[in-house]
Amino acid sequence: MAVVWPEYITLNDWAGALVVDYPKAYLPLLDDEQKWKEWGQFVVGRGIFARNNVPPPFSLFQGERKEDFTDWQEWAKVVYLLVNEKFNKRR
Repeated sequence: MAVVWPEYITLNDWAGALVVDYPKAYLPLLDDEQKWKEWGQFVVGRGIFARNNVPPPFSLFQGERKEDFTDWQEWAKVVYLLVNEKFNKRR
């Protein structure tokens, strides 16, 4: 299954598609769009996303939080590229 391209779709719909399309990752639903980065931190540690080295939306260095992505679509496009690249190589 390929990740849905994150343009022309809402954050909740894109996140919901990941939950449905990757049931073995046991992803939670995104309840609060304002907390997409925290949800994304969970996603990157699961199944296919971890195996494809999807980067986290933010990082911690010496107790300081560094925002690595400015918006969800920027991060979601990286998810799309990394996971779909591996998906397409297996076909």
